[in-house]
Amino acid sequence: MFRSTDPIHDNARERAIEFVRSQIINMIENGDEGDVVDAIVQEISLSDIYTYMTYLKTDQSLPFKLPLIRYANITDENQYAMVCDYVSAYRTELPPRDMRRVYFIETADFAITFIPIQLDGEEINIHIEPLDCSPDFILEMWDKVSNPKSLDDIEWVKFDNIDGEGD
Repeated sequence: MFRSTDPIHDNARERAIEFVRSQIINMIENGDEGDVVDAIVQEISLSDIYTYMTYLKTDQSLPFKLPLIRYANITDENQYAMVCDYVSAYRTELPPRDMRRVYFIETADFAITFIPIQLDGEEINIHIEPLDCSPDFILEMWDKVSNPKSLDDIEWVKFDNIDGEGD
């Protein structure tokens, strides 16, 4: 999945992705209220994480029946700062808008929040916790991606006829 011309870098990237995978599996299988994974991973990027999460969506290789993997983009810089503050990631770089994501991984009976934050240099801070333990602003992100608006939720504006006559 991740191939480069440098086999040492490629092996380090694979180990980093395997670490992320093991932490996701461990949290889903054994996570309880208050459990948190907070670690710094080197040799991968936010793009690598996005590629891997996309791969997991289609490959379904996690050891759970039909896991649902979604993400919310963090488009507002103030909200991104709140996320960084929440996970205690202070030496951060502001990545491009399309790389600021919070992932939600749901199984039939458990859900987790996975937050990768780009730190200075080539490090990623990963924060994984049960979804139920996430703060309200993260839960609002989850709600937006899990319950997207339908046409019935949109308030339509009714215009008067041009000639002044009503319906």
